[in-house]
Order: sequence, then structure tokens, then C-alpha cells
Amino acid sequence: MNVRASLLLAFIVSFSLLPVGLYADEQKSSSPPELASYYFVLLTRGPEWTAEKTPATEKIQAAHLANITKLQIESAPAVQAGRLTNEIHPWATRKGMLP
Repeated sequence: MNVRASLLLAFIVSFSLLPVGLYADEQKSSSPPELASYYFVLLTRGPEWTAEKTPATEKIQAAHLANITKLQIESAPAVQAGRLTNEIHPWATRKGMLP
């Protein structure tokens, strides 16, 4: 490798690493982001779940779907009846990331 190629390579490497140093300085000086907590709830089949469709199970499902629109997990009829169980997964992300 000749001197000219070596200088060009050194120049390219130097300037390609410059943004990394600037980013590191920015990270040190910025305050930690404000976080917001969100909860993901996964409904799974409960101990009373069956594939059988009866007037009773259809009534429970209709009540469950109506309840989802209200977002009131505490009073979910399908969970109370044992047809579904819920898992609540907390998730923290930067405030304003979700609508």
C-alpha cells in the first residue's frame, strides 16, 4: 500500500469514527428520558373453557366482547366465569411513544 492510499484510509477511518464520539458525548449530557408505563394483557383459555357453543357460552362471549370496549379488566365476565384468564405484562417506554 502506498503512502497516498494509507493517508486516504486514515482520513476515512478518522471521520467515520467522529459521529461515534459525538453520540457518546450527547448521551452523557442528556438526562434520562421520561418513561410511561403501559400494560399488555393476554387473555388465555381458563379452566372452564370449552369449544362447545351453547346459549350460555355465547352469552358470556357477547358480554366479554362488550366489556373489552370498556377496557374494564376487573369486571370481565369471561374472566370471572373462568372461561379466560389474563396475564398482565408491564412495559415501560419513552413517554409519548404511543398514542
